Amino acid sequence: MGTDGNGDKEEFLKYAISYLERRISLIDNKAGLLIAIQGGFFVLVMFGVKELFSKGNQLDIPLIGYIAMLIGFLSVVVTIILLIMTIKPTKCLFSLKVDVHKTGFKNYLMWPRDGFPESADAYRDRLEVIKSGGLLEVEKNYEEVHFITLQLIRHKYKYYDLAILFMKIAIIWNALVLVVAIFLKIIGF
Repeated sequence: MGTDGNGDKEEFLKYAISYLERRISLIDNKAGLLIAIQGGFFVLVMFGVKELFSKGNQLDIPLIGYIAMLIGFLSVVVTIILLIMTIKPTKCLFSLKVDVHKTGFKNYLMWPRDGFPESADAYRDRLEVIKSGGLLEVEKNYEEVHFITLQLIRHKYKYYDLAILFMKIAIIWNALVLVVAIFLKIIGF
């Protein structure tokens, strides 16, 4: 833009927003991969337990075994829900509470939420307001986008960190269930 320092701020905000968007994409991809891994691991554990205790068409598993598998299943379900919430937060289960109107800036164009213009004419009207306001209006838009993107990634990492904790618990628990099941099968329980 200009050499008065405003262009530097604008370039920094553009870079910062781009960086955060790449981080959001990365965490979404990781969460999707972890959903597949977690589901696959649980299926393998349950298949192993079934093979160990299968007698014809029936399973000869004591009640404690069913309880242990239920705990393992619930830990996997919680993990998968948290990973889904990392990727696609909704108000159905949890809300990210990303406040898109915190600054009260009305000419916001870069975040397609409730205040985003719904028609081409409304969009052009907003552009005219920004154009007439000069660089200050453009910078306010970049600042608002940066602020909201920071909030979004911060909340996504809350769910992601919880999901990783539950994933570790689920893996350890399910591996322990499988090891105990193998031990019980060996000793003839």
